[in-house]
Amino acid sequence: MKPLKFRVWDIDRKKYSNGTFYVHQDGSLLLNFYGDDLYDPCSRVNIEEEQYIIEYYAGVFDKNGKEIYEGDIIKASGISYPWAIILNEIDGYWVSNTKIGVKYRLLDLFNSNLPIQIIGNINQNPELLHETA
Repeated sequence: MKPLKFRVWDIDRKKYSNGTFYVHQDGSLLLNFYGDDLYDPCSRVNIEEEQYIIEYYAGVFDKNGKEIYEGDIIKASGISYPWAIILNEIDGYWVSNTKIGVKYRLLDLFNSNLPIQIIGNINQNPELLHETA
């Protein structure tokens, strides 16, 4: 089984955390303080999840080879408006632009063969979702 990749946005500090986080099988977020032994209860601590947003890797790369995560804002060549990456648990990853009220499956956008580039993310650059060409 392939390990899940994710990044963690710290709401209070308004930045991505550089700590070593793990998602427990029950969905709780764990912070590892003392090394790699996740089975040692002394080496991990549950953290307040209200302080963090978990953003999962979507399994695809942009045209520059950067991994695309939930919350990223992308732009496809030839399309004048940006898209935010969102997750639909039944159908997989979707892209959405709330300004124009359109939603597409992420894989359909990739299958269009348009070069796609990450231009920011919804936490650090929410204003990008309101831009047009």
